[in-house]
Amino acid sequence: MKKIILAVLVLCFVLLVGCTSSQKYPSGIDFKLVAYFKAHPGEKGNNGKGDVSVKTYYVSNFKDDPQVWADIEKHAKNETWFEGDSLAIFYFNDEQHTPGDIVTLAKDIDTALNFPDSYNQYCVAGYWKYPNGNEQFIKYPLK
Repeated sequence: MKKIILAVLVLCFVLLVGCTSSQKYPSGIDFKLVAYFKAHPGEKGNNGKGDVSVKTYYVSNFKDDPQVWADIEKHAKNETWFEGDSLAIFYFNDEQHTPGDIVTLAKDIDTALNFPDSYNQYCVAGYWKYPNGNEQFIKYPLK
């Protein structure tokens, strides 16, 4: 009986540590979700058959480095996407200049995707995944 209790305690500890530790990237960057917009078919200007999502992330410790770019692209490709949906993700290097409520509270897709130009110089990467599964990753997409 003691072995079973010990095994359960060890398993709980492993699960607790695994669930509470944040994902670390080799380059030392980390991501903070700042804004999230979603439109189901027929709402907020979405005339397509799938959902449309727009996300903005602040990238801490950003530097123009091959490992950083690889980590950002890996992060983007790990975001949830379902066949038929559209996903746009923008990554920014300054938390104060990362669009937040202007995207999250947008009344339509166009507003969510076309935030003010004052944010453009801080956008370091963009990632798009289209309904057919095609992907596009662009460094400095708004410059």
